[in-house]
Amino acid sequence: MKHNDGILVFESSCAVVQLSDRLSTVVPYGSIDQEDGNVNHGYIDLIGRPDLVESVPEVHGYPELGDILRFCNGQSPYFTVGCEKGFFKTEDSDLASTVPDYLGSYVNIAFRDIEKNTKEDICALAVRIANEIGDCPYAIWFDLVVERGGLFGADCHLLFARIQGYGPTQQEARRSWGYACQLFVKALQSSISA
Repeated sequence: MKHNDGILVFESSCAVVQLSDRLSTVVPYGSIDQEDGNVNHGYIDLIGRPDLVESVPEVHGYPELGDILRFCNGQSPYFTVGCEKGFFKTEDSDLASTVPDYLGSYVNIAFRDIEKNTKEDICALAVRIANEIGDCPYAIWFDLVVERGGLFGADCHLLFARIQGYGPTQQEARRSWGYACQLFVKALQSSISA
């Protein structure tokens, strides 16, 4: 499901890259009780410690999300600053009759080299990821949004990556989402050598 978060930079059959003026995450941040009853557990520093991924509450029961965090915080030039996932009902009336459910998630990603977190570098990363993902035969969607943020006192930009999998049931949506997560990790891996 395409979100309108800003200026469209790139679009394919299953991904968009957008530039947004929205202020995203400012790291570090603590635990926050949200209005809907959910808890944002706060920033957990996983850089160089992918073995701690299982301690992230949002990952419990969702190893596919853990795979993204392990890759980014392991031997890659990236790190993660936030993530979440949940099941939702499809709001698009054209899709709702065939794929009424979707599993949606996001991962906020930045370069470890803080100076590389410019609008241009994050946008280039997002376009490389979208190109690597290519056209998708599955009911999946990627919204890659370049947003303003803050990392350890420095103004910067972050990649807010929404990863969505659709299906006629939650089980099928979960399967599609798992496939989307695999594609996302592969695209991140390829982006390093690009």
